[in-house]
Amino acid sequence: MAVQVEDRVANELAGAVKGRLAASVGLDHLDVGPVGNVELPLVRTPSQRDDGRMLEEDDGVGDRTLLHGGGERALELPGLEVGRGAEVQQVAGLGHAESVAPARLTAVRSGRPSSVLDRDVASGIHRVEDAFTNWYLVEDGRSLTVVDTGHPRSWHSLGLALAELGRSKSDIEAVLLTHGYFDHVGFAERARNDLRVPVWVHEREVPLVRRPWRFDHERTLLSYLVRHGRFDLVFATMGLYGAIWVKGLRGASTYDGETELDVPGRPRIVFTPGHTHGHSSFHFPDRGAVIAGDALVTHDPFTGEAGPRIVAGAATADSGQALASLDALEATGAETVLTGHGKPWTHGVAAAAAHARAAGSS
Repeated sequence: MAVQVEDRVANELAGAVKGRLAASVGLDHLDVGPVGNVELPLVRTPSQRDDGRMLEEDDGVGDRTLLHGGGERALELPGLEVGRGAEVQQVAGLGHAESVAPARLTAVRSGRPSSVLDRDVASGIHRVEDAFTNWYLVEDGRSLTVVDTGHPRSWHSLGLALAELGRSKSDIEAVLLTHGYFDHVGFAERARNDLRVPVWVHEREVPLVRRPWRFDHERTLLSYLVRHGRFDLVFATMGLYGAIWVKGLRGASTYDGETELDVPGRPRIVFTPGHTHGHSSFHFPDRGAVIAGDALVTHDPFTGEAGPRIVAGAATADSGQALASLDALEATGAETVLTGHGKPWTHGVAAAAAHARAAGSS
């Protein structure tokens, strides 16, 4: 199987990641396949066909993990059944724990990180985390909007999250994308086809959502792989969730300018370019929250640094512009900032922007 990835990205990733994938993440098998004139690691997991293609059925995801949302409520976790045919895993040391929210589980046999559902990170907004990437479900009465779509295997997490919330896929009326990176468009095309809902994106982002691996960046990925030892593990985990095989979006509904979208939750578009050329954030004034995507993150998957900051130059088109876009985020006055990577920031957007400016580019 040849994965069509931009050659310069593949060149930087292939050699550096290949050596640690199988040993670090518990893969069953690792092949190396040609991509143009380079070799890129191809991950085979129990949910892949013999021909290397990823299965897309809802139940074809290898060892299942369970989503357990916490919000502020206490969790009773005496034991959790994880995976088909897996034994019951006792979560040692948790018991009745008011501070455990959300619960993060690990599959018994595979050792993979589970998905995380964090309920009501803002009123009626729920965070789902898959492989170091966040996406969101926004409730508005009986209707839902999905903001960003994680990785391809996040489609399964969507089903789990909806079940936990007592909702169904038929409640989804729209999908919004903050930007077109491979770790944010995971099930966007599938939602468009299977759910028959519009997928909204800024008009400047259309080329990237069509080819999510063709992103502009200031610095080489290889330098981060050398200097920050855990990035290859992050990428490997994303690979387990299908990031290497992500499909581009074939039909996008587009917007420009800063207006209110007529979708559940009625978010106001905040144009925040820099990470990508058409990056947008979504402000929910009545909920005191802004979904910032990767305009501002609280965990940088490239450097491992925590706290509000812009994403490293390995995945940012223009760091200067990204820093300037913090002004637009700050102007929302939101109390809660929900990011594409990392935990929610609940100390106000002005403080988050100040932290990010102080951290600068990396």
